[in-house]
Amino acid sequence: NDGAFNDAGCIKTEDGIYYVDNWAVGSDKDIERGDIRYGTVGTIMGLFTSTTKLKVVTVPSSVKHLSSYLVFGINVPLESITFCNDAIPDRCLVCFGLKEVNIIDPDCRIADSATSIPSYWKEVKESEPEAVKETEYVLKHSKVTS
Repeated sequence: NDGAFNDAGCIKTEDGIYYVDNWAVGSDKDIERGDIRYGTVGTIMGLFTSTTKLKVVTVPSSVKHLSSYLVFGINVPLESITFCNDAIPDRCLVCFGLKEVNIIDPDCRIADSATSIPSYWKEVKESEPEAVKETEYVLKHSKVTS
């Protein structure tokens, strides 16, 4: 987890991300861009935890071991993430406000879970009848149909 290598003397920092060899093992809390360097093979659980300014994350194709909770925190202002790697695990993104998810590898394996990526980014299957059914909501005495 984040902090596992504190005071170990083997951490190298590059653009606000901490590395031990070819593993991303932590990040600055005020990092704005989380562009994991190419050649990284894995990430620790909670790589970007409670980062207060993080807006963009890029995961290169070299990452084969993407851990859970890549981005974690209620107040993380993440706007965009790009996955170039071949798998997205369960509980990968636990944050609010995400506006853009890019998945570059057309064969990317996404964990079959509501918590792998936010549910509003999942494709709706045509066989799901509730996707086409109108739903009425009453908001502050106004009727809204979606």
